[in-house]
Amino acid sequence: GVPADVALAPFIRFCATMEGENVCIAVSNRTESDEPPAFTTNKAHPEFHGVGLRVVHDIVARHDGELETAFDRPSQTITMTVRF
Repeated sequence: GVPADVALAPFIRFCATMEGENVCIAVSNRTESDEPPAFTTNKAHPEFHGVGLRVVHDIVARHDGELETAFDRPSQTITMTVRF
């Protein structure tokens, strides 16, 4: 088996592929949460944290794309698909 410290190590995985006329970008990372990813934040000072999934969702939608979230503890994946 995988040692516990390796299985729980932080990671970020980025993957970009072409699927026909679409670009598919997936970003995965390890999470401590028991909840699936959401379009809101639970940070104490949300104004100091990234652009957020809501903004990403709005940008992708504006370009007729799709944003999907997947949660398979301990990782979560956000996949964006847009026409190239």
